[in-house]
Amino acid sequence: MGNASKLIELAKKKFGELTEADKKLFTAVANGEVADFSSKIEEENNPAEADKWGEKRLLSADRLEWLCTDKLVISEVSRRGIQVTGIRIMEQLNLSFLAIPFPLAFARCNFTHFLMLRNSELFTLNLTGSYVKGILANGMSTKKGLYLRCGFAAEENIDLKMAHIADTLDCQGAIFGLCRDIKTCSSDTGGIAATFDADGITVDGPVFFHEGSTVFGGVRFVGAKIGSQFVCTDSDFLNASKDALCLSSASIEGQLNLTNVTIEGILNLASANIRGNLELEKGIFKNPDGFSIIGDFVNVSKNVYLRGEARPEGGVDFTGAKIGGALVLKNISNNSKYALKLKFAHCMILSDEESSWPEYDRLILNGFIYDIIDRDAPQSVEKRLKWLQLQKDDVFSLQPYRQVAKMFNNDGRKEDAEKILTAMNWDERRVVKRSKRSKFKALLFGGLLGFGYKPLRILWLGLLLLLLGTGLFELACCKGQIYPTKLNEYNQVNLQKNAQINIEYPRFYSLVYSADLFIPLIDLHQARYYAPKNNLFFQSCMWIQILLGWVITTLLIVGLTGKLRS
Repeated sequence: MGNASKLIELAKKKFGELTEADKKLFTAVANGEVADFSSKIEEENNPAEADKWGEKRLLSADRLEWLCTDKLVISEVSRRGIQVTGIRIMEQLNLSFLAIPFPLAFARCNFTHFLMLRNSELFTLNLTGSYVKGILANGMSTKKGLYLRCGFAAEENIDLKMAHIADTLDCQGAIFGLCRDIKTCSSDTGGIAATFDADGITVDGPVFFHEGSTVFGGVRFVGAKIGSQFVCTDSDFLNASKDALCLSSASIEGQLNLTNVTIEGILNLASANIRGNLELEKGIFKNPDGFSIIGDFVNVSKNVYLRGEARPEGGVDFTGAKIGGALVLKNISNNSKYALKLKFAHCMILSDEESSWPEYDRLILNGFIYDIIDRDAPQSVEKRLKWLQLQKDDVFSLQPYRQVAKMFNNDGRKEDAEKILTAMNWDERRVVKRSKRSKFKALLFGGLLGFGYKPLRILWLGLLLLLLGTGLFELACCKGQIYPTKLNEYNQVNLQKNAQINIEYPRFYSLVYSADLFIPLIDLHQARYYAPKNNLFFQSCMWIQILLGWVITTLLIVGLTGKLRS
């Protein structure tokens, strides 16, 4: 009581007559105890209804300021600091620009005005279960943690821009932005755009928004540095059509766990650096008029999990993302309402399933690179082609086909790779608007040579033309329309099928004659000894046979060299 008596005497000199609440506070502070003003009836301890508390539970903010500013008084405060439960603090508590060497703990208290902590240096601040108007603490630093947890509620804004928390930032089960929910925000919110603004903050330990945390309005950690994990499980972030949780350019040394969250608005991870996993399991991400998840150029050292009945309603954008482990897209519900953009993204392992693919024209794969397709993912040519053909027509790209073909080649599946590349050319012809000349070339090279991947296919056409020529020239022979070209070596005027000829003059064979015309640069002793005469039809057949032979031979050579594949 000695220390308490001295502190009370100093307080009387400062404030005059003290209330019972004042005396209880100063006594507890001096003795290192908790000043507990709670009612024995639990229903009377709700800080949101503190206007019903009597005068015995009211404390003027200047008492707390005096304990933290007067050098003589500070020496009388126990090393356990200020510990208060169940009090209503009237007027504004302003501890800005102060260095406070002892802990501050206000459990289930009510602050009638904004709590001012700008550029203050605190040992630790614990507001567990308390109800505040708001907190303006930009530039604040703590030697230990900041605890806004277990029923903590803020009507308006929390400003922690450029703050430094040397341990944990714990917002477990807290509620922020109540006024936004009930539409009663004041016009003076400190100029803060988001409900919870922690841009540029440094937290040496973990950050928790879990086990029932709810934020009405945006949460911002732009450019933040988090020394451990960032956990937001079983919580709600509600800021429709705007950034509901913004971690752009943030650095997180552990995992980012968003399991079982509800985000109405945008999850913004643009250019963030996450050293652990990115867990999006069972989450609901709702922004049907735009992207619900923006992860362009995010860097995730381990795995990205969008799975476990996750419900993205809107676009999922991982443009330029770098994923050191697996990109897991499995068991995604409501897949008809989301689009997936993986433009120029890279991951080590692609692990997906057909039921979690977006619908047609809602997939962008241009530049997407992966080193391995997981063995549990669809492996067949048909399934992978179906996946590739979900791409948006207006941003159609050949690279995704080549990427799948590369994976098949690496697995020794050369034939499957060729099927993918052949389909690539047909799909390009289907999607991309081209001139009639280009369409003809695509039809010619695709149909006859499989775009260079099936060059021997043209031999079937060659064989058909060879047999067709055989039949036509046999018919010409039967009609007496085939004549020897060297009459002086021939012993008859008319050539008939069983005619007797000079034994030194080659006999006519329609099959060999057709082949001699059709195959360039060979001499089968038929084409230079026989020719159709006096019949334009059979003469035209001969010219066409020669021309088609050169065309098909040229196409075969081009196909075999692989020029068409490039």
